[in-house]
Amino acid sequence: MNDTTKSDLELKIEEFKTTSDLKRKGELGLQIGYQLILSGQFEEGKNYCDETLAMVDETKDYVVAYKCNIVLGFSYSIKQDYIQTKEYYEKAFEYAEKSEDTSIIAQAYNNLGANEKNLANVHGAITNYIKASNILSAKEDNNDFFETLYTNIGNAYTELEINDEALEYYRKAYRLNTNKDKRYLSYSLGLFHKNITKDFALALGYLKRSLKMAIAGNSIEHIAPTLQVLCDVYYHQEKYEKALESANRSLQYATEYEQSESINLSFFWIGKIHLTLNDYQKAEYYFDKLLKAIDSIKNENILVNIYSCLKDLYFNTERYREAYQYYEKYAVLESKIVMDDRMRLTIYETTKFETEQKKKDLEIYKLRNVELVKSQKIIEQKNEELIKQMR
Repeated sequence: MNDTTKSDLELKIEEFKTTSDLKRKGELGLQIGYQLILSGQFEEGKNYCDETLAMVDETKDYVVAYKCNIVLGFSYSIKQDYIQTKEYYEKAFEYAEKSEDTSIIAQAYNNLGANEKNLANVHGAITNYIKASNILSAKEDNNDFFETLYTNIGNAYTELEINDEALEYYRKAYRLNTNKDKRYLSYSLGLFHKNITKDFALALGYLKRSLKMAIAGNSIEHIAPTLQVLCDVYYHQEKYEKALESANRSLQYATEYEQSESINLSFFWIGKIHLTLNDYQKAEYYFDKLLKAIDSIKNENILVNIYSCLKDLYFNTERYREAYQYYEKYAVLESKIVMDDRMRLTIYETTKFETEQKKKDLEIYKLRNVELVKSQKIIEQKNEELIKQMR
């Protein structure tokens, strides 16, 4: 095979094996690892990234090391293994700090925040987002970064149902969007209108646009979740056939890419739709699959919906003991979620008040400093005049 018939990846692998330039070897290892992981060859891609990371002590190329850990974290994020993702993102943050590149450090905080949200730690996510925002100023050359960051913050506030803040950040993100790819922002606005404004027609428009761009761009991590939200919208519109179609497509993508969380959510939606259609046999089939994975589901909002469906399923099939068992689980968890939401809102309002108070105190302090400087200048002028008179 001559060079003209070799693929770009094959040429990179060949150069990686033959080059004695460690810095170049590291750059190639990152590129090869990323390409292999994107093509589904996870172990092979991971090996190249690991080999690249093993050279960092010699190359001192902390930017490449940062990117390698991001690629490895991303690969686990695709599989929705967010614990493992966090481990790699934390390593990436360490290398970002070593690089002393503020843009990379800000990106590292943003990645940590996005993963904290996936782990259902919304306040932890916001903390990291704010740190990212504080590192970089919102200048024109940071538009792409701030668009993503503002969208992330909007998503976090949407989840906390702090709607005014969420909408304000979405507007900031939309104003900064200078490219045609509004995949992530469209998805976020779809979620906002589904959950907050309840304008399902508008949500549907944003989500369809997002899905189309995700499929065209082969954004593996976005396709199944977008299909699940579409399923939710169709369900609320009582378009059960379309909802079922979306849920089945989501299950297909999630199974292909081993996305455990999306697989479970697909089972839930398929089961719930059949339950709504009074097809209890099919509903039970999918909820039985879901129950086998119940211990791995940590999101309380998902769990409470599963318990609610199970109590209805067992009640409607006259298995009252099981129905009461899941009713108790549902009631306890629902009460906990309500209390947690109230506590989060209280913390948010208290923090907001304290922040605003600090801003006011800072303004007063600045004004006092201005007056002090003016007074000092007046005193200095008078002293100068007095010295001149004495001469």
